[in-house]
Amino acid sequence: MAEPLLVKISRSADDVVANFVCPGYVPHQDQLPWKGQACDAFVVLIDTSGIRESDLTELSRSLMRLPVDWVETLGPGSERLHDIIDRESVSMGRQSRVGDANPMTAWHDDLADSRSMANYVVLGGHGSSQNKLVVVIGPDDCATGFAHLLKKGFT
Repeated sequence: MAEPLLVKISRSADDVVANFVCPGYVPHQDQLPWKGQACDAFVVLIDTSGIRESDLTELSRSLMRLPVDWVETLGPGSERLHDIIDRESVSMGRQSRVGDANPMTAWHDDLADSRSMANYVVLGGHGSSQNKLVVVIGPDDCATGFAHLLKKGFT
């Protein structure tokens, strides 16, 4: 499995966003470059063939163990994953019911290709954190390719 990649995007001298791009898994809090600080998360769905419901549930549970403020799912099938994340946030006690906004969630199934998803991540999404976890679901090399798109900026 590929290693996570840290991609920093400078919007200005005082505005640098750290994107930690992980290939197909959610790291533990102590593996994040920002350790215990809050972050926003994107789950980029490049290819979900072969992904089982139980895989998505475990991914969602792993996200809920982190201090995430926003979780956004991108790509085909993102509404389904969004609903699982909401369900698991209630199951794990982050929310008393879906819609309590802990964490805030959104899906973007209109972003259907890597380039449009990368452009959205570069813009920063809905969340305001300077720390962004980017989990890329797809073939082994797709996280590296996605990190490259982030480094290039708008494409």
